[in-house]
Amino acid sequence: MRSSYGNSLRLPLITALILAGVHCRKSKCVDGKDNLLVIKDRLGDSKKGQIHFKNVKLLTYSSTKKPFCVDGKGALHLPGFVKFISGLVRQLNPATML
Repeated sequence: MRSSYGNSLRLPLITALILAGVHCRKSKCVDGKDNLLVIKDRLGDSKKGQIHFKNVKLLTYSSTKKPFCVDGKGALHLPGFVKFISGLVRQLNPATML
């Protein structure tokens, strides 16, 4: 005699697997498009910070050098890689490493 419990789980499980597959297809990470990360300097041109960013755009990659996205947007992944595309990074004052 078969258990009705196993049959009652079959449909929700199949539905969940289908929806997970649809989500994975929709959340592709296209190199150069989806893995783009823009860094904005909140301090602007003030002298408060040691490092300033101007129009910095970079591409984010996983530790296996594949494009990395979270919810279809570029995100830092450590360990991982970044590729600077454009912009300027300025260090205003010399810094020492301890």
